[in-house]
Amino acid sequence: IAALTGERLAQGVISGPETTMNQVDQAVERLIVETQALLAYRFGTKPESIKRPLVDKNSIDRAKSVISKTPGRYLLRLTALSNAVEGEPVMAELETYSTKVIFNSGDMLAEKNSNKGSQREDVEESLFIMLRDVNLRAAREGVLRDPLSGNVGSIDTAEFMQVIEDITNSKSDVILGIYAAEDIYTEGPVKIKFKVK
Repeated sequence: IAALTGERLAQGVISGPETTMNQVDQAVERLIVETQALLAYRFGTKPESIKRPLVDKNSIDRAKSVISKTPGRYLLRLTALSNAVEGEPVMAELETYSTKVIFNSGDMLAEKNSNKGSQREDVEESLFIMLRDVNLRAAREGVLRDPLSGNVGSIDTAEFMQVIEDITNSKSDVILGIYAAEDIYTEGPVKIKFKVK
């Protein structure tokens, strides 16, 4: 399988007080090239050996119409319209979303107290619940989910394991905070940092 129905193939942001039709065409071309690179990576081949995705023209026209009428910051996302197997072109459509800052860098997204002497399994479960809640909150406040996984971001496994160690080995009660690592826009991803105090 080259692509799954609904899969996000590539995305990019286009913005400016006056975005031209030519700029939209250039943005779509970049997404097509990124999609070819993604598929080439999956199959261990060169991008030029991958057939160009066929992007629904109506979806491109809709994007041009929206962007020309209301200038601003937009996310252009290329998604697969149907399953595609290796060797055939992926049928895709261009989705257009108005985008804005949802969380500012440093915003606290979640906080929880943890008692000293907490068992590792309890700390891990508590952390997973916090991350799930951050995922739900971000989606509720406007961050777009990945169409297939439903997630809005990912975390560094080493950092995750280190936080568990820090809390488990703490000689006193701690407060774990999850913060936005940078400005987070509608398109995501939600990048976070942990603080144990």
